[in-house]
Amino acid sequence: MLADLLNLIGGMVLLIAGAEFLLRGATALAIKLGISTLVIGLTIVAFGTSSPELVIGARAAWNGESDIALGTVIGSNICNILLILGIACLIRPITIHRQVMKLDLPVMIGVSVALALILLSGGISRLFGILLFLGVIGYTACTLKISRKMAHEDENIREEDIVDIPEVPAGILLLVLFIILGPLLLGIGSDLMLKGAISMAERLGISNAVIALTIVAVGGSLPELATAVAASVRDKADIVVGNIVGSNIFNILSVLGVAAIVQPLAFAQNPDSVGWLDVGVMLVVAFSCLLFMRSGFILKRWEGLLMLAGYAGYILYLVA
Repeated sequence: MLADLLNLIGGMVLLIAGAEFLLRGATALAIKLGISTLVIGLTIVAFGTSSPELVIGARAAWNGESDIALGTVIGSNICNILLILGIACLIRPITIHRQVMKLDLPVMIGVSVALALILLSGGISRLFGILLFLGVIGYTACTLKISRKMAHEDENIREEDIVDIPEVPAGILLLVLFIILGPLLLGIGSDLMLKGAISMAERLGISNAVIALTIVAVGGSLPELATAVAASVRDKADIVVGNIVGSNIFNILSVLGVAAIVQPLAFAQNPDSVGWLDVGVMLVVAFSCLLFMRSGFILKRWEGLLMLAGYAGYILYLVA
C-alpha cells in the first residue's frame, strides 16, 4: 500500500511539474517568436493546464482502461467547478466576464450534453473522438476571434487582462530544458500515477472508476487550482472563471477526443464503472453554474460554500 501511495503521489508531483515546465517553456518560445499574449493565453496556456488530464487519458485509453479516461475527465469537470471555483469564491467574490456568459459557458453546457448523447451509443468511437478534437480547434479559433474583437473595441481592455501568462525562463538553454523536461515528466508521471491508482483500487477493493473520479481527477486539476488561487489573490477573478470553464471544455473535446482516437472508449454502465449518475452530476453542475453566474453576474462567497458542500456530498457518495 505504501508503494502504491508513493507511486500515486510521486506521479501527481511529476505531472504537475511536467505541466509547469511544458507550459513555461512553450510560452517563452512563443514570446520569443513574437506571438501575442492573447494567442498564447488562449492556446498554449489552455492546453498546458489540461496536459495532465490529456496524458492520463491517452495512457489510460492505450492500456484499455476506459473507466480511468472517462472518470478523470468527468471527475475533473465536477472538481473544477465545485471544488476549485468554490475555493476561488471564498478567497474573493468573482465578477463574471461577458465573454464567459456569451460563449464559454454555453459551449461548456453544450459539449457536456453532447458527451452524454455520445455515451448513449455505449462509448466514444474513433469517429466521435475525431469530431470532438475538431471541436476544440473550432472553439479555440472562435474564442481567439472574439477576444481580439473585444480588446480592439474596448481600449481600456488589454490582452493581459483577458488571459494570464505565467513567468517564463529567460535564457535559451533553460527554455530548451523546460520544453524537453515537460513532456518527459508528464510521461513518467502518468505511468506512476496510473500504476499507483490501479493497484490501490485493487488493494482497497474499490473500482478504478472511483479512483479516477476522485484522486486522479483532483490530481489532474491541481494546475487549475493553482491558477485559480493565484488569480483570485491578484484580483484577476474574471480569469479564474474563464480558465475553469475553458478547462472543462478542453477536457471533453481534447482529452476524450485524443483518448478515443488512441483507443475507442467503452461506457460499461455496470456498478463498478463510471455511470449515468456521474454523467448526471456533471450535467447538473454545468447547468447550475449558469444559474449561479446569472444571479447578478457575481459569484458570492455563500455560493462558493454551497459548491464545496456539493462536492463533499458527491465524494462521500462515491466512497461510501
